[in-house]
Amino acid sequence: MCATRGPEKPPLTRAVDTAPTVEVRSRPDLRGWLAANRSNSPSVWLVSWKKHTPHYLPCGEVVEELLCWGWINSVPRAVEDDRTSILIAPRSPESTWLEVNKDKVAAARASGAMTGAGERLIRIAVENGMWGFWTRWSGLNCRPTRPPHWGQDRRMGDLPPDGAARHA
Repeated sequence: MCATRGPEKPPLTRAVDTAPTVEVRSRPDLRGWLAANRSNSPSVWLVSWKKHTPHYLPCGEVVEELLCWGWINSVPRAVEDDRTSILIAPRSPESTWLEVNKDKVAAARASGAMTGAGERLIRIAVENGMWGFWTRWSGLNCRPTRPPHWGQDRRMGDLPPDGAARHA
């Protein structure tokens, strides 16, 4: 006889399963949508056109525009031959900032594209230490070490010790 666990819980609802879609054909379209919806929208699937179409919007421009408004990109998803999508959402104040995104912020500041919403999240990240998190880690010059048993894995052959070249 099996023990009962209590009533079934409803499955967790995830943004990737329930987020609405928003289609853009240009960076100004994206900027307009973010200006109107940045404060009242949760995650959305941003649908954009692929490179071979006349409405292509490069991913780098999408990410830069999102950062201008305090948003961030995450999971990509195919739509069809001509369009693709990426899940976008308001950026968490506790999220870390990669150097590539800091570079995009610098470019957006230089072009005058940054908004108060994006700058507010950067101020919070500076104050809570998330702006410099990866910079501090990269300066430690540390790397993970392999577990001792890795050198004896039959499926992979003998592996060289950490830091040693595999092929001479």
